[in-house]
Amino acid sequence: MDMYSNVLYAKECASTLSYLAHQVILIDKYYFNFIKSQSCCVIGNYYNLKGQHQKSVLYFQRALKLNKN
Repeated sequence: MDMYSNVLYAKECASTLSYLAHQVILIDKYYFNFIKSQSCCVIGNYYNLKGQHQKSVLYFQRALKLNKN
């Protein structure tokens, strides 16, 4: 999922990346009650593409905290 979001980011597919980001939030919060590191990467890519770099950095940092690999 995070690889797919990287492709969407590189191709500047904002609407598809937005949809994906919203879906991972809904799925993670509903089923797992927390956001996974892959989902943080998707959301980070979305914010980066939208030019909201500070929010993007926060989500990428969160992804690193959740999965240090």
